[in-house]
Amino acid sequence: MVLTVYASRLLATTTKTAFAGHVILSFSSMAYGCLASGASPIQDTDANELSAPVSEFVLDTITQMYSGHGILSTKGFCRSVVFEDPAAKCVGINEISEAFRALQWCQPVSLSKPKIIGNAATLDRTGLGVMVVLELHQKYFDKFKVKSLIVVEVDETGLIKRIEERWNGASLLSTRPFSISRRFNGLLSFAATQILIR
Repeated sequence: MVLTVYASRLLATTTKTAFAGHVILSFSSMAYGCLASGASPIQDTDANELSAPVSEFVLDTITQMYSGHGILSTKGFCRSVVFEDPAAKCVGINEISEAFRALQWCQPVSLSKPKIIGNAATLDRTGLGVMVVLELHQKYFDKFKVKSLIVVEVDETGLIKRIEERWNGASLLSTRPFSISRRFNGLLSFAATQILIR
């Protein structure tokens, strides 16, 4: 009996500590995104003919996603596409579709038209691709203004494989505790959106 009481108290304390740690990590990641600043990770490469049509596709896709109308077509995305910002990490087109469907609740307004500020060819173990950087200036809930860099990676088949939103241009905190916390928020967001937003 005493052992059962001790085990339940230990479980409750561990759960509270883990939750408090998660809240602190989430808040720290978002605060860093709000307060830090950074520069574009790549410069424009005008000579890269491969980037031009892909850049226009990316611009149109990102503009539509951040308009508050959700993702109208999933054809331009890899099935395993990743979206990450200081608050959450969503993996797979279903999670990302739900996240951008929920964005309508935030009443997004573009304060200036999204624009491409850089692009470059990339080469990784999966093949040739394109990285496009966009500048985004949005207002949410009719009062909060956010400037972001959106870094989009497109694979060799022309499909978007990663979208990273950098608030104030600052790179995401990438160490494991922050990454795990963002992933947990992404899963929580996915579940909550399906239940709460119809």
